[in-house]
Amino acid sequence: MTQTASPTDTSTVFTLREELDAAREKIANLEIALGTSRKIAMAVGIVMERYRIKEDEAFDVLRAISQNAHRKIRDLAEDVVFTGQLPGSAA
Repeated sequence: MTQTASPTDTSTVFTLREELDAAREKIANLEIALGTSRKIAMAVGIVMERYRIKEDEAFDVLRAISQNAHRKIRDLAEDVVFTGQLPGSAA
């Protein structure tokens, strides 16, 4: 004897699958955000050390350069971490 899924069971499974997909997407986005946050923090640290300024000032420098260059701060931070300096600054 075979049992077929009731409409309620099918609906529940569909809903759970949607929730699982949404949760997986959220996890992926949070992992990206965490990596981005770490990269920005490293760039802030580099700017702090190079220019002997406080953390909030270093972030403001990154934000201003990001806005003036029309670049996302995460992309700018990646460049700073890779090169160890702000774009356009002398070595």
